[in-house]
This record gives sequence, C-alpha cells and structure tokens, in this order.
Amino acid sequence: FTDDLQFAGDASLALLNDMVNKVGTTVGETRSSLLVVGAHRTVDTESNPLLLKMLTQYKASDIINTTQIDLCGFELESLNEMVSDALCLPRRKTRSLAEVVHQKTLGIPLFVVEFLDALLTEKLLVHNSATGWGWDVDSIDLKKISSGVAALLACKLEQLPSQVLSAVKILSVLGSHIDRGVLKVVKKYDGSDGST
Repeated sequence: FTDDLQFAGDASLALLNDMVNKVGTTVGETRSSLLVVGAHRTVDTESNPLLLKMLTQYKASDIINTTQIDLCGFELESLNEMVSDALCLPRRKTRSLAEVVHQKTLGIPLFVVEFLDALLTEKLLVHNSATGWGWDVDSIDLKKISSGVAALLACKLEQLPSQVLSAVKILSVLGSHIDRGVLKVVKKYDGSDGST
C-alpha cells in the first residue's frame, strides 16, 4: 500500500512504475503478479504530471488491471448524525455545529476528527456538567483549518511542550525503530551542545 502518491518524487514514481510494468512478464513458466494499492488526492494529482501520466497509461493498458475507487467526505446529514451521537444530543441541536464543521472540513473524515479535537483543545467546544455541550458557531467559523495532512500534523506538533518537541525532532532522524538506550539518552538531553 502506498499512500499520498500525489507527493511522491520522480525517483519513487519511477521505481513504482518499473515494478508495475514488470507485471505480466513470464519468468520460466511462471507469470509474475503484483498487487499495488495506491492512494492519492485527486485534487493534488494534477500538480504531479508524472503520476498523472502513469495513471493514464495504467488505465489504457491491456496488461495492467486497474480499479479506481473514489472516496468522498461525509454528507452533511451523516456528519450531523455522527456529531449528534458523539455528543449524545439530538440532531436538531447539533445541526449548527455539524454545518460549520462540514463547511470547514468538506466532511473528510480525518479532518473532521482533527477539527473537532482542535475545537475541544481550544475550548471552542466545551462540556459543562450543568448545561451539557456548548459551542459558539461564529467563533468556530473564524477558526482556520489546515489544507493538508502535513500542515495538520505540523500544527499538532507545535502544541507539544518544548521538551517533548525537542525529543521528537531528535528521534525523527533515527527512523521508525529506536533502541531503548537511545531513548534514555534523548530523555536526559537538555538541549545544550555538550560544551561547558
């Protein structure tokens, strides 16, 4: 599975293209097969001409079988039902919140969840034990939302305490598997360059 193909560089796409184009070739008496699942945002694909060319070639190919599944965001009614269920409120009461969330996120599930989480964090969506859930649609309407996943994650990272963010920066260059000893060293790191 390869996600965010719209952001892939030419070398990565060339490698993927080379692998896909080898499908159907015969080695000895065995015909090779490969299942590739790729995800991309249609809107951003146009800014990557190599990806667009590859996808067009795959669709026109007699050797490569392609299936395209278009995913879209929640419809307003579905989103309102989800918000209503999450807040344990009738749909008529959550309609205004669902409308502004839908407007801001286009109903894209990841953005909906992150936007609602941001509303909670920034106290634009609050729960009071006496009055229940409350929100100010006008304040929420003024809130900006990230245009992409990378910006969304960057915004979340900026909210981390400085020591945690420093550790994340250090660990990010070490890959996805980190030895416990390295974690202990990073935990003790105070940000100095080591000279006294």
